[in-house]
Amino acid sequence: MRRLFTSLAIPDDVAADLALMQGGIAGARWTHPADFHLTLTFLGEVAEAALEDLDAALADVQAAPFDFTLVGTGSFAQGKWPNVLWMGVDAGAELAQLKNAVDAALRPTGIAFEKRNYAPHVTMARLTRAENSDVAGFMQQYNLYRSRTIRADSFFLYESLDGRARGEQKYIKLEEYPLSAWNA
Repeated sequence: MRRLFTSLAIPDDVAADLALMQGGIAGARWTHPADFHLTLTFLGEVAEAALEDLDAALADVQAAPFDFTLVGTGSFAQGKWPNVLWMGVDAGAELAQLKNAVDAALRPTGIAFEKRNYAPHVTMARLTRAENSDVAGFMQQYNLYRSRTIRADSFFLYESLDGRARGEQKYIKLEEYPLSAWNA
């Protein structure tokens, strides 16, 4: 079984900008700069036998390239503690169209995938009992951040590697799927 998700990549220069923001929150497990991504659909555990069908389905996704930017900060909470610190995304309707096209391509494969409401973001850190004041301070400091425009001209199938030590890259790109205005 392989733990998989589809995603847009974050360019190295933007990832470097994000990495410079990391720090100052006790209990934060900061995302490795090579692991910054914008998840489209989380698939979870997928059997090796299903990978060929998955690849064929994703290769058939039709969507046009589009631009997006990373903007502002926020957090997700579980109970009273924030557990994820993120950068927001400004993308317009094209991101939702791509997400819907990926999900539509996955349905006939029988591969289960996460169907919760889509909240596009780039995870900066996972938090364990981080002080609310530290998280609020981070969000206040970087809330006006706006990345350069990022061109999404392909999406990727990623694998999440378990058992990685802190500070090591956790995600690897398995396949790339170009977006094309000709087939959208």
